[in-house]
Amino acid sequence: MAFLLTFTAYQSYELVVAFTWGMLLPMVFDIFIVWLTWHAYRAHRAHSTSATEGVDAVPSEHSLLRPK
Repeated sequence: MAFLLTFTAYQSYELVVAFTWGMLLPMVFDIFIVWLTWHAYRAHRAHSTSATEGVDAVPSEHSLLRPK
């Protein structure tokens, strides 16, 4: 995602220097992909947090050996 944001910044620079629709449309698509990725990441993180609330996210070595 960081690479795509850096590339989008470069595309923005190129658009300022010489505007073309051929550069604008892929840039808009790249921004959409970054937004979609960020949205999915936040949704996954929120789901993971609510699912593991009150439970160790990474069980310790000793908790795996305890009988349930």
